[in-house]
Amino acid sequence: MNIIIFISEQALERLKKDKYIKNNKKEYNNEIIRIRDSLLNRPKEVIGKFLISPRGEKNIRVAWHIEYNKSKDTTIIYIDDLLYHIKEGIYIDKWNEKARKNLISLNSYSGYSPWAVF
Repeated sequence: MNIIIFISEQALERLKKDKYIKNNKKEYNNEIIRIRDSLLNRPKEVIGKFLISPRGEKNIRVAWHIEYNKSKDTTIIYIDDLLYHIKEGIYIDKWNEKARKNLISLNSYSGYSPWAVF
């Protein structure tokens, strides 16, 4: 099975503008690699149609979803957003609250391009 990773324009924009994400980009890259390497077993939370990794005490969060192309035997991982907790249980921009209320959905993200370690 092939695995391809794409990252949204919105995630890349947040990477450019957000100091916390810039300062922790190695951790975000490592989490994306962990998602790829242990796709089915990676601890994750589900909010709406998004998978959020990692779970637990780490502050960083990656919002993602997957598609499987059976004819090409390929799994596509879409990195939708790069997030973190601003307070316990609250993500930057209250992202998790908005996603639970469907104010943020998969349609909120676009401009996906191939992911390369940033």
